[in-house]
Amino acid sequence: TIRSLPERERAAGFAEVLKHGLIADETFVSWLETNAEKLWQLDSELLSKAIYRGCEVKANIVSADETEQNQRALLNLGHTFGHAFEALCEYSTLNHGEAISIGMCLAAKVAERMGIAQAGVHDRTRRLLRQYQLPTEWPHKLDPAKVLEVMKRDKKAVGGKLALVLPRAIGAVELFSQVDEELILSVMNEESGA
Repeated sequence: TIRSLPERERAAGFAEVLKHGLIADETFVSWLETNAEKLWQLDSELLSKAIYRGCEVKANIVSADETEQNQRALLNLGHTFGHAFEALCEYSTLNHGEAISIGMCLAAKVAERMGIAQAGVHDRTRRLLRQYQLPTEWPHKLDPAKVLEVMKRDKKAVGGKLALVLPRAIGAVELFSQVDEELILSVMNEESGA
């Protein structure tokens, strides 16, 4: 089935696997970096290992939070940005994996700017995603202020205040509530060239 997909959809599928590594397993991320070329060429043995580990990470998180108290939200790395991009692009110019890829880069940059992420998390996240042909640049022509307005309607928002899943390191993320909107807007303006 994977072999039948166009390259753009293949990349979108890899976004999910990469996300699982970025959330919970730095060793897996290193393995994904080392084996990117063979995985992109769909080496059967490596692909099976990548899919298995990605599913394992997700299953561990879901089983630890069967009643959706908080832990499961960690699976939403990049999604608050990504869902806003999808909505503003009217679900046409970006697929889900592409939107989340850009969102994961932004989350890493916001985390570094807040001082909660180790230096280099953003650059390494961006390099990893690019290895799998995923976009990491600001979506063409989107207004950061409009993106922020859509983000404020995210299901993780509390009382109109943004909550974001942000990395502390590669393979370690946390849910942060009431993230400063001005800081987020500043990062988005910087990325968009506004």
